[in-house]
Amino acid sequence: MKSLSVKLGVILIALIILGYGKTCNAEGAWVLWQKAEITKTTWVIEGAFPSYAVCIQNELSVCQGFASKSGDRCQSIEGQHFVLLGNGRSIGWMCLPDTIDPRK
Repeated sequence: MKSLSVKLGVILIALIILGYGKTCNAEGAWVLWQKAEITKTTWVIEGAFPSYAVCIQNELSVCQGFASKSGDRCQSIEGQHFVLLGNGRSIGWMCLPDTIDPRK
């Protein structure tokens, strides 16, 4: 009986260690947010991506697409892409971890 409880204890410890390693190495989703400052600041989710690098690629692509349609230029400051529309108005995009909600 003692041998069985020792084996179960070893198995339980191994499962805990394996589970802990997976959660430490896992990268959560990244959310691409659009921030429009026209009459008031509004935030809209553009999409979710498996990594920061993929999110940034999509951020740049969305910004450039919007800029080409509006006749403006996609600009970048500190990793955030935005288009200035004039009169203090702008539309910007930023990638944030899925645990952060900029509306709060």
